Amino acid sequence: SLQKFIRDISDYSRNSRIEVTNENFSIHKLVKSILENLRFYPNIKKINIELNIPANLHIISDPNRIQIVLSNLITNSIKYSDISKENCFVKISTSIHETEVQFRIEDNGIGIKEDHLNSVFEMFYKASENSEGSGLGLYIVKQTIEKLNGTISVSSKYRMGTSFLVSIPLKEKGQLTNPLLALDDQPT
Repeated sequence: SLQKFIRDISDYSRNSRIEVTNENFSIHKLVKSILENLRFYPNIKKINIELNIPANLHIISDPNRIQIVLSNLITNSIKYSDISKENCFVKISTSIHETEVQFRIEDNGIGIKEDHLNSVFEMFYKASENSEGSGLGLYIVKQTIEKLNGTISVSSKYRMGTSFLVSIPLKEKGQLTNPLLALDDQPT
């Protein structure tokens, strides 16, 4: 947990002082890399992880910041899963709209009590007494998304699951590699 705390502080520091760098990158490869890093996470084999991301979808954005956001959200979905459920799942999807890319991370885990929802993005806030984290993860996620001029929202039902929706603006027309192919491609 000390390593996680140090990583969180490092991510927060980098986000606040380093300028946004835009690169063309594959969302699918980025998410696969995150999942590969989580392959030994406790109980991960009991969770059905569903990707709905076109394999050839590329965007121009800051891959390091997108990685911080998605890694935190995916890790939380796995960490707060409810493996007692018959079909425990985490769904990760991406969609493109005219002016933005959206990421949805959805699970049927333990959920967040309604009275905590307005506070989950605050620094050092822990929505669960059983939380092993520092209370920085979602705060860093929100700060990182704001640095990209994006937004994040959360909806949750306690003991039913949680869904995070992240929207990041597309700054340049023609930003997608083969946008028609990417939108028509079958998810993997």
